[in-house]
Amino acid sequence: MDQNTLVAKPQKIVVGQREETSLTLNWDSAKGDKGGYLVTIEPLVSEPSSNKVVSTNFIENKEGPMSFIFHNLQPGRKYVLTLKTESCGDYSEAVKIEAKTLVSPPNNLKVVNITTNNMTLAWSEAGGDKDYYNIKISPAEGPNPTGQVAKGEGTSYTFSGLTPGKQYIVSIWTVSGGARSQSKTIPNRTIPNAPGNVVSTIVDKGIRINWQPVEGEWENYVLHLKPTNDRHESCDMWHTIGKRDLTSHVFADLTYGRRYEITVQTVSDNRKSSPFRIFQRLTIDPPKALKETGREEKRIAVAWETATGDKDFYRVQLRDHNGLLKEEETEDTTWSFDGLVPGTLYTICVQTVCEEETSKEETTAVRTVTCSPSSVVVEDSATKSKAKE
Repeated sequence: MDQNTLVAKPQKIVVGQREETSLTLNWDSAKGDKGGYLVTIEPLVSEPSSNKVVSTNFIENKEGPMSFIFHNLQPGRKYVLTLKTESCGDYSEAVKIEAKTLVSPPNNLKVVNITTNNMTLAWSEAGGDKDYYNIKISPAEGPNPTGQVAKGEGTSYTFSGLTPGKQYIVSIWTVSGGARSQSKTIPNRTIPNAPGNVVSTIVDKGIRINWQPVEGEWENYVLHLKPTNDRHESCDMWHTIGKRDLTSHVFADLTYGRRYEITVQTVSDNRKSSPFRIFQRLTIDPPKALKETGREEKRIAVAWETATGDKDFYRVQLRDHNGLLKEEETEDTTWSFDGLVPGTLYTICVQTVCEEETSKEETTAVRTVTCSPSSVVVEDSATKSKAKE
């Protein structure tokens, strides 16, 4: 090459495809003689020498468009790319171009700590360079529908003042040097409000549940009834109510004496409110047709018909005008009291007992048989006069 001839610079130098960890440099071959090209990359902002990334590569010439991909770069970082033409050991004037890798979005996005009015977004740090994260919720509600969390200040953000049971879309993106990453979004729903003032009343062989309507968004009420005692066979009952003006339901054809647990929940999509839980025992069926089946001077026997539904035993009491005299327990439907006083009026009371709760009393009054005289002597007046002489 003539000593006075300068090596020609590459032509049409541009940065092509950009990724989070790579940059592609494109150019057209330089005019004249050339052996190849020297490509160099380094961060635009100086870093400690131990962390500074400098890569130099020699690319052999070929006619026409050429390219080189720089790998293993940091996301969101600005680099200086330098390109020179080489010809017989001489180099052209360096051509420099600045380019920035794509900003990396945050990772592992999830919604945590959801309540009726609050929702917390959590994430893992984005890779590479970053200044802060922008967060927003849609539809925009509450005092803080948008937010910003600076690098090093945490990886979570809580939206407050939201509507119970409502569906929202939460978005987040990373910002680095004025450039932003792609947004990441996640849908989620606040928990619906639970029904309020739930009360239960007994209606014949059923339990009526009443409650107040809830505020916010929801689709259904779900009611669940089950026995509280594991000894009973499973007889769970479910009922779903979708009408806004209906806030009552009767669970019918239940078992007398059985204690039930009833829960009422509000449902919005697949999200359920906290359950409102109450307990109610259906009326314990009392013994029926209590009657005296035998009485003597010192004994009274009674019998009754079996109470329907759940029961543990019967409680039988003997009373007189002064109050309670005896109390017994039996699983049978007969009982007798002995050692009584002849000719005395007694009241016998029988109750059904289930888990220490009792039915109404069934009573009957019975008098023991009066004693007959042990010996009787009949004397006439003539006998009495003779005895006096």
